[in-house]
Amino acid sequence: MTRAARALSAAAGLTAIGGQARAHSFGAGLDHYEQIVAGTGAVLDHPGILLLLAALGILLGLWRTDGMVRAWPAFLAGQAIGVPVATVVGLWAQNGLLVLGIIVAGLAALLPRHGRPEALGLAFLTGLAPVAISLEGLGLFEVSLLIHLGLFLGVNLVAALAATAVSMTTARLDAVWVRILWRILCSWIAAILVLNLAVEVSA
Repeated sequence: MTRAARALSAAAGLTAIGGQARAHSFGAGLDHYEQIVAGTGAVLDHPGILLLLAALGILLGLWRTDGMVRAWPAFLAGQAIGVPVATVVGLWAQNGLLVLGIIVAGLAALLPRHGRPEALGLAFLTGLAPVAISLEGLGLFEVSLLIHLGLFLGVNLVAALAATAVSMTTARLDAVWVRILWRILCSWIAAILVLNLAVEVSA
């Protein structure tokens, strides 16, 4: 189980009984606000998820000024699919998340322009992966709906902030060097994720 999933388990009041995690109550000991914060924290405390979402936001901002808005339906669909997918993925999915991040950041860095199928496809996969990773090892809705809400909030917030930053800077500073700087940032993100993947594989 990933660190994010363990954190959500603790937040939801899951206890290990006979080797199996069982929810004795949803969000035991946490009020509604704290459950939402716990879900959001699972995203914000995971560097791989943060870098993946930032890379997607940059790619969508470079694709179109309203790229995030246009890709949001696919992004939300991926998050919804990520909930049931989480019940069947294992620890191997952690490396899959890093590979996806490398692909998204690499494409944002290497390609000067992006097409609609690419943007929507990557938005779907990037919506799916963080949710599946964060809930990995947990049963379907084994944690409360408020924790799910916090998780979705964190995923959408990070990607939207990155996309908005790119869209605003490229719109206000209509210069080629602005786009180049964002692409350079994505190349750094890809490099960091490659190093993380190398560490995970060699561990």
